[in-house]
Amino acid sequence: MAHDLELDAILASLARVEMAAFSDLLLDLRNGAFPPAEAGCCVRIYFELLAAAPENGSLDQALADLRGWLERQLSIEVLDDAQMQRIERLPVRFEGQNDLETFCRSTMQDFFNDRCHPSPSIRMQFAFVSNS
Repeated sequence: MAHDLELDAILASLARVEMAAFSDLLLDLRNGAFPPAEAGCCVRIYFELLAAAPENGSLDQALADLRGWLERQLSIEVLDDAQMQRIERLPVRFEGQNDLETFCRSTMQDFFNDRCHPSPSIRMQFAFVSNS
């Protein structure tokens, strides 16, 4: 993945305000976004930052910018473990989600309620769109 100036600007805006205490998380997110990219790590850190944000709304725009960047860059790959192939790619949509566990459970439930695949073993994982 090419160096992303947009991500750097978003992370810089988060580092300048109340989230400066979470600079290690911001650096981990940036490192996870570049080769070797770790999409799941980026998602985990996003939800950690969301939980740590002050309730006064001072970071709402910066976190919305980060959410938008992640949603454009990431997908959820649905894999058939038995056939060792990708079945489909789902968009990532974090809006209205406040924690990683709820997001994952909701995504899995929606997937299994809306689709029927013959494979006995289906796995989901986060991936960068440009790497999938």
